[in-house]
Amino acid sequence: MVVNTKQKRIQQLKGTLTRDVNFGYGLLGKLQKGGTFEIERQEIAPGVWNITETHIHIQGHALIFKSIGEQQDEVTSHYHPTPKSLSLSAAAQMLKDGTAARALE
Repeated sequence: MVVNTKQKRIQQLKGTLTRDVNFGYGLLGKLQKGGTFEIERQEIAPGVWNITETHIHIQGHALIFKSIGEQQDEVTSHYHPTPKSLSLSAAAQMLKDGTAARALE
């Protein structure tokens, strides 16, 4: 765990399952030993923190038969403020047509 001591915020959290994790004695679910996770947060505006990286790699099963295989890698960046006058419908349109993503290109 990495903590930003000035703002008292968790900045990064990493871990590895060192043993199997059972839910309901393994009947409800089980996560296998060796799975990893990493979460990173950054200050995207003064006093505003957001998750900017997520890496999850786990294997297991749920309810005896359902396999769990989560392999997720997500990185976000280039946060920027929007105009205070931006309406909710205009913001939704920017997301829909991709202009929000192109604003910084």
